Amino acid sequence: MNESLLLSLLTYHSETGLFTWNVSRGKARKGKVAGYEMANGYIGIFCNKKLFKAHRLAWFFSYGEMPANVIDHINRNKKDNRIENLRLATTAENLQNRGIQKRNKSGIKGVSKRIGRNSWDVSIGVNGKSVFLGSFKDIELADLVAREAREKYHGMFANHGGDRGVQDKASVASIS
Repeated sequence: MNESLLLSLLTYHSETGLFTWNVSRGKARKGKVAGYEMANGYIGIFCNKKLFKAHRLAWFFSYGEMPANVIDHINRNKKDNRIENLRLATTAENLQNRGIQKRNKSGIKGVSKRIGRNSWDVSIGVNGKSVFLGSFKDIELADLVAREAREKYHGMFANHGGDRGVQDKASVASIS
């Protein structure tokens, strides 16, 4: 799609992360919020029969070019498209910013109970591979080892888990 057409159809509000329509066309009404929540949690916007993810459009509207890489939501909220919450990332970096997975039983990212023993195993992903960091009797020590390894290997993309429901709890303007 012609990028100048996108600029003429939409206005991006960087402080809220929302887009509004500049014109009335089809179901779109001038001044109304553009987009809808897709099944995967991202905001999608249709323009001329083409679907755009709002976070990629936010990058384009802010920096003048479509991102070549993945866009990471720093706070992990897929609906929060404020430019301050978006950053370029590789797929691996984006995955490092994930929270605790639903199947995690220890409650600590990267820590799992060793079956048949009274210890906790620690492993993290580094360069696309799982790296085993050791077994520990003390869960607090296992947590510390996992955190330090994430800081060392994941840098600014290190995510220590936090709330599993961060996307549900975030206060972002609703999409209508």
